[in-house]
Amino acid sequence: MSADNPDTWHEATVGGQAFRYLDSGEGPLVVLLHGFPDIPDSWDAVRTRLNTAGYRTVVPYLRGYHPATFSDRAFKSDDLADDFALLLDALGESSAAVVGHDWGASVAYSAATKYPERVTKFVPVGIPHPLTIKPKPTEAAAGRHFLYFKLPWASVTGRAFDLKLVDRLYRRWSPNWDGPAREQSVTEAVQTLRDKRVLRNALAYYKALNPFDRFFRPKIAVPALVVGGGDDPDVFQRAYAATPARFSAPCEVVIIDGAGHWPHREREAEFVAALLDFLSA
Repeated sequence: MSADNPDTWHEATVGGQAFRYLDSGEGPLVVLLHGFPDIPDSWDAVRTRLNTAGYRTVVPYLRGYHPATFSDRAFKSDDLADDFALLLDALGESSAAVVGHDWGASVAYSAATKYPERVTKFVPVGIPHPLTIKPKPTEAAAGRHFLYFKLPWASVTGRAFDLKLVDRLYRRWSPNWDGPAREQSVTEAVQTLRDKRVLRNALAYYKALNPFDRFFRPKIAVPALVVGGGDDPDVFQRAYAATPARFSAPCEVVIIDGAGHWPHREREAEFVAALLDFLSA
C-alpha cells in the first residue's frame, strides 16, 4: 500500500542497504528511477499521471544521491541490479515494472538482465542497450564525459567551478529544452551535488563503467519500451535501432521528435501516452 501523502519521503533498509523514496497511488507497482545529473523530483509530473491512471509509483533516490542511502557497495552493473532487487525487498514486493532515465535506465537494464523474474516490464529512457553503443572515431566527442568523469580529479574540478558543468550537460544533451522546468531541474541537481559525498558517489557510477563488461551478453527476456529523443546524437540513433536484437522478449523503440536526452520532460504528454499504452498492453 502506498502512503496517504504522495509527497512524504519514506526510508527503509534491507540487506544493509537503505533507501529513501516517494510512494504514491494505488494499483500495479511502477518504480521510477532518475539519472545523472538529476533527482527523484524529475519524475513528479509523470508519477502524478501514472497515479491518476491507476498505478502505484515508487520514486527512490539512486544509491549515493542522498546521505541516507550511502553505503560501501560497489557500482558495477551487477551491483546496480542488486539495488533494484533490494528495493523490492524493502517494499515487500516480489516484482514491478521499472522506468529509468540515464543511470536509472542502466539500473533497469541491469535488473532485467539479472532478475528477469522480478521485472514485469521496463522502460529505459535516453539510453539504448549498453552493447549497442559503438561510436565511430569521429563521434568520440559525444561521449567525452564518460572519460572525464573517470578521472580522479573530476569531482574536485567540478566543485571548483560551482558545478557549472551541470547546466552545460543539460544544454549539450537537450539543446532545444528551455523554460522554468529545465531551470528548476538544473538548480535542484546543483544543490544536491554540492554535497561532495553525493558528487563522489554520482561519479562512481561512471568510474565503475566497464565497456568490456560481459554482464549484458545474455539476451533480455523482459518486454521493454525503449524511449529516445530525436535530438540524440547519431551514435545513439544507431544504437536504438540495434537494441531490439538484444532481446528475446518483445522490445519496441520509440523516438520522440524534438526531444533530447530528457524525452519524459521535454515531451511529457507524448512520453506518458506511450508509457501508459505499454504498461496496459
